[in-house]
Amino acid sequence: MKPLFFFLVTVTLILTACTSLKENTNADTQKYVSEKIPPGTAIVVAVVQAIEENSSFYTLNTLVQKVNGYGQSTKPIAAKTVLKIDLAKILIANESGKEYLQIGSVYELEISQPQKTMNNSTGSTWQANTIKKLR
Repeated sequence: MKPLFFFLVTVTLILTACTSLKENTNADTQKYVSEKIPPGTAIVVAVVQAIEENSSFYTLNTLVQKVNGYGQSTKPIAAKTVLKIDLAKILIANESGKEYLQIGSVYELEISQPQKTMNNSTGSTWQANTIKKLR
C-alpha cells in the first residue's frame, strides 16, 4: 500500500510541475503580446551577422538580442536565436541603401513569421516589415 501511495504522490507532483512550467512559459510569451502589433508579427532587436544581396531584397542573418513584443498567434522567439530575415530593398531606399546595413550593427525590426509552403511545411525565413537602426 505504501509503495502505491508514494508512486501516486510522485506522479502527481511531476504532473503539477510540468503543468505550471508550461503555464509560466505561456505567461512569459503572453506578457509581450500587444494588440498594436499585427497578428503573426514580432518586434525584435537584433545584430546583423551576415548580409546576402539578391535582386530585390537582402537576406540578413541576425542574432536576436531582445523581443520587444508579439502580435497575436506569433510563435515565440528566444533571445540568442539566429534568424534569417528577408528585407525588401525598398524599405531602406531612403536610407542610402546597402550602406545603411552593416554587419555588427543593431536594428529594431518588425518581422512577419514564415509562411507555410506548398508542401505544407513552414519556411525558415522571416520577412522584415520595418527596420530602424539603433547603433
